[in-house]
Amino acid sequence: MNILFSDLDVENILLKKVSLTKNRLVVIDGIGDNNQIPFLEYVLVLGMKRCVRKWEIFRMQLIEEFSLGEEEIKKFNE
Repeated sequence: MNILFSDLDVENILLKKVSLTKNRLVVIDGIGDNNQIPFLEYVLVLGMKRCVRKWEIFRMQLIEEFSLGEEEIKKFNE
């Protein structure tokens, strides 16, 4: 079974300080398939495609909302 993002939003992410110069985003909510039939959890290719699409939308929101450079937030599976 795969883990999917159902509601990837700024309110569902925490910023964890790893060291003095390094931070990490941690997803704390909005995980799981919110469809009635959890089809995407069992079909890896389709589930990954959905996760990549949702991550890119979220990534662009972070870049715009917090005036970040595109290189500051990694692409999915980087």
